[in-house]
Amino acid sequence: SLFQSDFTIRFLNAFEWAFYLTFPMIMLKQVYHWIRKEFYIFLNKPFKNLLAILKNYGLMMLSSICLNMILLLVFRLENSGNQTQLIEMYASQPWKVVYASLVFAPIVEELVFRGALFSPFRKKNIYAGYLISSAAFGFLHVYQSLFSGNFKDLLFILSYGLLGSYMCKTYHETDSIISSMMLHFINNFISVCIDYLGDVVNE
Repeated sequence: SLFQSDFTIRFLNAFEWAFYLTFPMIMLKQVYHWIRKEFYIFLNKPFKNLLAILKNYGLMMLSSICLNMILLLVFRLENSGNQTQLIEMYASQPWKVVYASLVFAPIVEELVFRGALFSPFRKKNIYAGYLISSAAFGFLHVYQSLFSGNFKDLLFILSYGLLGSYMCKTYHETDSIISSMMLHFINNFISVCIDYLGDVVNE
């Protein structure tokens, strides 16, 4: 009853907002000089980099559709637990989902999975970089299934890992993490728009 009280719910909600707002700024401050350098690398060839982002987004969507069709036809998996949870949260807390999807995730997840994991490995063994970064990115989006007992949902690590691999590819081709951040933003922005349009149609 303590954790279901209005005060506790409001406190946890405020704490979550505080975390979402401050953590990206703390991370960016820690890597300020590096991220500034990455930004200038991106601006050195902006049109070429934008074309690489759009190209990889198209390839990512085609690959994702094919993989998700296999998961649907073979394993009868429609939506991942992560996606279902986001849709449910969007109905009750739309601004939190929008901010987490369009600001928090593109900054924090890219700094962790592409900046901290992929970047060091790509100079030594790029295939290991792809594997480690993509697998870790995929696991982040399905690990809750371990606690819910929905082990079949763990197969979506392939789907999320595929998205992560294209973000690695974009970073590697443009040599700037700004590009993978933009690809991450575009992917999440379109997903949020689809969820919003779905709500409008249902209403």
